[in-house]
Amino acid sequence: MSPNGDANIGIWFFQNNVGPNGSGGFTGSHVDHDVFLISAFTGGGGTSTIEVLEWDHTCAAGVKNPASGQCADTNLRLLANVGIANVCTPTSA
Repeated sequence: MSPNGDANIGIWFFQNNVGPNGSGGFTGSHVDHDVFLISAFTGGGGTSTIEVLEWDHTCAAGVKNPASGQCADTNLRLLANVGIANVCTPTSA
């Protein structure tokens, strides 16, 4: 593990069907309350900050450092900021 650098990973939970199309894009669309989980790994990947957001068409723009319930970005409302979690590194046998 490197003591520097960062990375992000996110996953959407859609209510409607989505899938790939033949052009490299996707079919389907968001509906209110689709859920997006995102984890930001910092400090070389040893620390994870997890956020839970939902699609909300009423969010026109985000606020800086939103609290739970506020719009984090266009169409995204922050539901929870889980905070910092430690990431375990497996050991060799």
